[in-house]
Amino acid sequence: MTDITAPPPTHPSARAALEALAAIEAGESLQRAIAQRLAPEPGAIAAPLSSGARAALDDLARDGFALTPALQRDLDRALELRAGEEDTARAIRAASARRKTLELQIRSLEQEKAKSGLFRSRSQQELTLMEQRAQEQLSATLQELQGATSRLERLEHLLRKAAQEAQADPALLDARWLPADGLAAALTPAGRFLLSALRELPAARLARSLARALAGEGAA
Repeated sequence: MTDITAPPPTHPSARAALEALAAIEAGESLQRAIAQRLAPEPGAIAAPLSSGARAALDDLARDGFALTPALQRDLDRALELRAGEEDTARAIRAASARRKTLELQIRSLEQEKAKSGLFRSRSQQELTLMEQRAQEQLSATLQELQGATSRLERLEHLLRKAAQEAQADPALLDARWLPADGLAAALTPAGRFLLSALRELPAARLARSLARALAGEGAA
């Protein structure tokens, strides 16, 4: 009995499969990309995969021609954090400056409260209220500073973790990074063989489905 809830099988074109496999082969070294915090290599110009090639990559990974590692989730999050890294750094600088200002203000208020009544310009109650407000602002500033610092620490943790996993897995030693797509992938031995076979096909056969193109059948 057919499972009507299962997604229908896909039949990528040979051209889409060739584009996906060739893009992996031409990609940057994943380990070097992580070491460079996933910033594109200077002067590198890489076009993103077409929609057909992106879909074909999923099929190729499912069928054992390519490997899309589980560390992709960490890389996705690292890219998100790196995209906001400059804003986070500015937030840290601004919060640090506010903290210093508030700490100086609180010390000044404490000193004024310690003076005798004749030398105080404001009442004890007024000074206490001002100090409470400054303490509340300082607490909020410290929370903001901690949150921003944690985001930067999280980015570095994810990059270190991804680097360790990429080095520890023999299947990822030659993994590549596709900067325009933000994807990590590796060719399996079967994928390298398939890429070589697709490059030998006549251009007219690349429009057919992958299976038919390899079999030499007529229509797609």
